[in-house]
Amino acid sequence: MGFFDFAKPKDNTNKDDKKKNKVLQKAQKFARKGQIEKAIAEWKSLLKNKADDATIYNTIGDLYLKGRKREEAVDAYHRASEIFTNTGFSLKAIAVNKKILKLDPQNLDALACMAQLNRERGMANNAKECYLSIAGYHLKTGSHDLALEAYQNIVDMDPANLKIKIGLAELYLKEHMIEEGGRIYGEVVDALLNQNRLDEAEDLCNKGQENHLAPGDITRYMAEIHLARGNIDLAHECCCRLEADASEDHRTALLKAEIMVRKGEIEEGMAQVRSIEPSALTEHDRIKIYRLLLDANELEQAIQVLNDLFDAYAASKRFDELLDLYLPILDRDPDNLRVRQQIIDLLSKLDRKHEVTHHYKEMSRIYADSGDVEKAQNILEKVLELTPGDMEVQTRLRELRGEVPDPGPMDYGEVNLSREDEPVSEEDAGPILVCDAEETGSIETTDAGSDEEVVDLIPNPAGVEQKTFLADNLTEADVYLKYGHLEKAITHLQKNIEKAPDHIETRERLLQIYVERGDIPEQVNTLLTLSRLYQAAGDLEKYDKVLNEVLTLDPENAEAQQKLQQGPTALGSSVPEEVPEPMEDLTFELETEETADAVPVGGTQTGSVEVTEDSIDELIEEADFYHQHGMVEEARSVYENILASHPARADVAEKLSSITGGEVAAVPVVEGTEKAAPEITEIPPAQETDFVDFAEELRREFDTEERDQESGSSGEDDFAAELRREVEQSIVSDAHLFGENDVMNVFNEFREGVQQELGDEDYETHYNLGIAYLEMGLIDEAAEEFVIASGDPKRVMDCITMVGLCYIQKGQYPEALTELEKGLALEGRTDDEYIGVRYEIAKVCELNGDLERAGQELLRIHEVNPRYRDVAQKLKGLGVQSLNVPSVGGAPTKDKKVSYI
Repeated sequence: MGFFDFAKPKDNTNKDDKKKNKVLQKAQKFARKGQIEKAIAEWKSLLKNKADDATIYNTIGDLYLKGRKREEAVDAYHRASEIFTNTGFSLKAIAVNKKILKLDPQNLDALACMAQLNRERGMANNAKECYLSIAGYHLKTGSHDLALEAYQNIVDMDPANLKIKIGLAELYLKEHMIEEGGRIYGEVVDALLNQNRLDEAEDLCNKGQENHLAPGDITRYMAEIHLARGNIDLAHECCCRLEADASEDHRTALLKAEIMVRKGEIEEGMAQVRSIEPSALTEHDRIKIYRLLLDANELEQAIQVLNDLFDAYAASKRFDELLDLYLPILDRDPDNLRVRQQIIDLLSKLDRKHEVTHHYKEMSRIYADSGDVEKAQNILEKVLELTPGDMEVQTRLRELRGEVPDPGPMDYGEVNLSREDEPVSEEDAGPILVCDAEETGSIETTDAGSDEEVVDLIPNPAGVEQKTFLADNLTEADVYLKYGHLEKAITHLQKNIEKAPDHIETRERLLQIYVERGDIPEQVNTLLTLSRLYQAAGDLEKYDKVLNEVLTLDPENAEAQQKLQQGPTALGSSVPEEVPEPMEDLTFELETEETADAVPVGGTQTGSVEVTEDSIDELIEEADFYHQHGMVEEARSVYENILASHPARADVAEKLSSITGGEVAAVPVVEGTEKAAPEITEIPPAQETDFVDFAEELRREFDTEERDQESGSSGEDDFAAELRREVEQSIVSDAHLFGENDVMNVFNEFREGVQQELGDEDYETHYNLGIAYLEMGLIDEAAEEFVIASGDPKRVMDCITMVGLCYIQKGQYPEALTELEKGLALEGRTDDEYIGVRYEIAKVCELNGDLERAGQELLRIHEVNPRYRDVAQKLKGLGVQSLNVPSVGGAPTKDKKVSYI
């Protein structure tokens, strides 16, 4: 053996995989037999090598639940939630916490975790429901201070909602927490002044004593009101009273500075501003200083104040407010590159693409005027990528390249470029901040005066946002894969590839699909791509394995042969020493969440197994457990297995009938869904009926908002409105636990305070959460999330399909058929979408025993796309010979149009 001839390392991966699969099979066998402790022991043995595998803990929790050990199940779910949260799978963490709440509605840790996760994902209403339940628990146990903390979280989520703040202030005062109540009332007055709602602010000041505002605060507020109305002398008198009462502070100093500037005493006013300690300033104070600086034409200082405020505004997504603050600077300094870039970033966040393009053109003009033609060209080239047909940009680029004579300044619309402007100085340009834009893109530059430049479109999402983006698409792809929607799964995985071409988990999931489809060329291409990724990651065992698999599929593949000869393990030969195992036995360590899905706890049995008399009761109990937890296919399999050996068991036949089209005991999915945070039960009654419960008022507000939105909806929105009305009926009120009192009028007005919130819901996140719930077996909760997501017209067809799948999971085939047929009635959809719905309808009909209708739907699909999935095979299996599509009575009206297949 030569010095560089290394022996091939022993490949233990297959051995480890086989060992793991053996453990999973044993666990599945024990679970089927009802030997729960042994099954749990097998699953726990896997934790020795994978202590942070959330899916294993989730499965162990399911097993504990089956064994009627709720506390142990909750502990396992908590651990799964913790791992999911820490690894960025927040939707799966929410789903696991939902399991906990179904077992223990009072579990404050689960409620707090769900509230925080929903808040982070932008699902404000779900988060508020969790905080309401937390507050409700504390109210009923007499912990009013903790209840107020929960309400404060609701207020913090919507700081601009003054009615909520007033309601919370009343609660603090009612609880004799005077300082807190007065503080919040002061915030309300400040907000009213900032919104120029002077009359309302003055009314609150006139009621200052009962609102427990400090006398000095009232005088200061009145000074601000007088100043806003232009009564400078009255404002000055108020400042004098504050000075006489020794009530001066930074706010009074700011008032005096504003009065000086209004009187034309600019230098004195700016000196007063500079004397204020910056750490004492609030956001409202800084806005005032910004406007003073703007009035004094101190633009650089004004910009600095805005930059200091940027992070706080961006964190609460107040991009439109920031834009309104930056735009006046351009009126005074149109060639300010830093401000223009900030405005571009904000416009990108607001998806105002036309205005983004205008400002990029202006940036190009500024660079060209200052003599930096190269930067001007670079920017216009990127603009042309965004708007390829823009003749104005094409013409200007040719001019900058010297291809045609320059006809002079161009008219860019809003800005007159004919004036002679001074070239922008390199020092004035300063650093340009960069913001990622979803579709519009953003042009990144270094300092305007630097020699080095980077001009590029910035991909989105990035960092944490990208991690969430990738995880969400993987989760959606997994669910589509589970239900046989391979094309939809590929679509979601391709989104990941576009954003992160080197994402290994996505490539591995694509390989799964190509194996299932039997697509050899795509398998080879994906395996070669994975070989490069594994090599870069230093995973040489998988590197060797995938290359050997390539040679199994394509023995003459030159790239795989060359890599195995030269590659990191120096095999020394293009021919493997051992024949690689077939693809079905090649098990990659995919994302750990796949482990439980590969071998379900219940394990659907295939084929009939002999059932003895002694084991019947045990099997019935097992099937009942599956049915109660929405595992319909598993339950059906066990019932059918029993009847195969003991057909006289009428009780088993009745149970089977209940999930296969007979009278269903369970409540329909949509009508029986619970709100995201369940009502708290078995809690001692409230100790004081004088305390007002926010929960009922907030829930009424949510409901009123939803009804208001529905009243104006039509067409495809009717689906969402109809399902939401049904969901609303399931909300149980806590109002009867609290007596009427003199503060209820406050909350009658408070009801209007949150009516604008629901329109801003992130439908995509709700859809993804529905996918996560479905994956966890929380069928009713999944349906509820799909109902919310159906408010997005772009997703309504997918939501109809997913709600139909929820009904199928529960064995409620007539209801599933009703929902899916709504998809055929939607207008303006593509043929592929209608085909997809028809395919699902055919599956439901087959499950429900209506083979004639199933064949008719499949024939309709075959007429439009003969190669669609396994339609031809299914038709053959049904024994359908003719391709003449028969008339179907009762089919939706839209079905008769050619465009509807």
